Amino acid sequence: MRKSRLAVVAVIIVVLVISIYYLSTTHPSTTCPTTSTTTTSNTCGPPVGAFLYLWYGGNGSQSGLGSPGWNSSSYPGGGEVVDKPAIGYYSSDSDETFSWQVSQMERAGLSFAVVSWWGPSTTNETGMINKAAQDLFAYLKASDSSFKVAILVDAYNGSNNLSPSSLKGDYDYVYDDFVRPYSSWYFTWEGKPLLLFYNPIYPTYTNDSYTVRTIGNRPNPVNWTFWDAPAQYFQGQAGNVNATNDEDQPVISTDGEVTLVPRIDSYFDRGYQNGSYLRFDSNLSEGLYQDQWSFVLNNTSEVKLVLIYSWNEYHERTSIEPHQDFTARVDSTYLSDLTIRYVAPVVAVSRATTYLTSNYNPTVGLISETPDSHTYWLYSDNYLAVLALRQVGFSNPYIAAIADNISATIGFYAPRLVGATNQYMVLSGAWTGPCTFDNTSSHVLTRSSNPQIAVTLNNGTGILNASDYADIAFLAAICHQHQGNLGMAVSAFNQGAKFFDGIGFADMQFKDPGSQGQYQTYKLALYIYAGKLLSQPVNQAAMAALLKMQSPNGGFYTGYDTTFSHGSSKTNAETTSLAILALLGLAQP
Repeated sequence: MRKSRLAVVAVIIVVLVISIYYLSTTHPSTTCPTTSTTTTSNTCGPPVGAFLYLWYGGNGSQSGLGSPGWNSSSYPGGGEVVDKPAIGYYSSDSDETFSWQVSQMERAGLSFAVVSWWGPSTTNETGMINKAAQDLFAYLKASDSSFKVAILVDAYNGSNNLSPSSLKGDYDYVYDDFVRPYSSWYFTWEGKPLLLFYNPIYPTYTNDSYTVRTIGNRPNPVNWTFWDAPAQYFQGQAGNVNATNDEDQPVISTDGEVTLVPRIDSYFDRGYQNGSYLRFDSNLSEGLYQDQWSFVLNNTSEVKLVLIYSWNEYHERTSIEPHQDFTARVDSTYLSDLTIRYVAPVVAVSRATTYLTSNYNPTVGLISETPDSHTYWLYSDNYLAVLALRQVGFSNPYIAAIADNISATIGFYAPRLVGATNQYMVLSGAWTGPCTFDNTSSHVLTRSSNPQIAVTLNNGTGILNASDYADIAFLAAICHQHQGNLGMAVSAFNQGAKFFDGIGFADMQFKDPGSQGQYQTYKLALYIYAGKLLSQPVNQAAMAALLKMQSPNGGFYTGYDTTFSHGSSKTNAETTSLAILALLGLAQP
């Protein structure tokens, strides 16, 4: 026994040294990020924005097919547009269009847009875009909107944009005409106004007033990759277009930016005429967009900013703006609804991960029950935290070190718990016995109250009945699934799902007078997790209820009433870890 305890202590020391190293060097901030001045709900997660193009329809009076941008011969925006915006072929430069687009972007969970800008000219298409950009900022100011805009300097003058004098002109114009008069509506990144340049522009002449990044596609030198799509979604290319440099998962930049694309299809943009086009998932039938968002969910700890290409680039058919799709039989809001489905979980997981890591005590080697608690539960809180952090932070050394250290700390106490079981072991497939669970009991393992190390074990008298408790039914379903009893798994899942009343799970625990009419948040998480694992339908009201229970501190409240008020309930590590696991389930195929 002494020899095994010494071995465990050695493991803890090694992992603790690693953790302290990452805690002091490479870990992200454990406070709410301040990369954006946005006041929307996703401030405490990665800001999500989309590329917005203002080259449609002229000066506010022109619109419809044949007007600039909509199947006209003028440039930019020639070629054939086959998808139709839900509000018709609009003029970009109108308050009516701005109002609709901003409301739809906010509905989709976006907090900012990146506007493609073609220089300070006042004539031709360039002048139209410049005026529309100024009018968009003026609209946001007049409507007191919380929405933000950043400028992308497009390659409007080719390689001539590379000269210091040309770059200085761009810097000065953007600052004088967009940043200074509209500072409350200009999107900031890393504490400064974000100014993007589209390749081949790679500024060697910089301006410290901005955060400057070049965005584009390989093989050009860029800071941020414009878009990538995995090879399995490739559907063809022709002419001088080559997809080789674009076939990959989305690229997360060194500062955490990633760009997603719902599809690429330039065939109709004169491609059928001149034989030059590129296609990825042209009919939206292969799940490219879902795969891209799943990639972000699986790498949440690395992602600090999400850009979507695009909101309304209709020529390459990358638009997620509500529209009538020419090739896909989907609702007009199909892509924007998918965006809603994924933005909220990505932001929620990011915030919840920060909550767990901020409550990690490296001296104890565990996460506290609540932010103000000196109690550390091995089971269930920290066992679940290891599962959650290992999934969300497998590519993040800081988070991985925390998960390893917690696991080692649990191992240190393992000799005292030989043969002990906890019902959440079914989540990792470590439960080998029958899919039934004894009643729980709690035990304190330390004499000191600061810190107090405790466990909850399934070693009480009597059996917890799946017919009485939704969570037990879902755990039984997960257990059966891992053990290959698929029919029994679905039966147990349905047994638990029947308790959902549209707000929460009204099982025996809810009906007990001692519950004071409070639903339990963790049961929502188990329902969503089990449903995804078993490929069973889940009521979307449960997902909405779970997301409502996230606190401003990133953790999830343990309970709520019929009005979704959390009352006196607190956030804790157990509920938050289960919520992360449930939300990450969306990333699984």
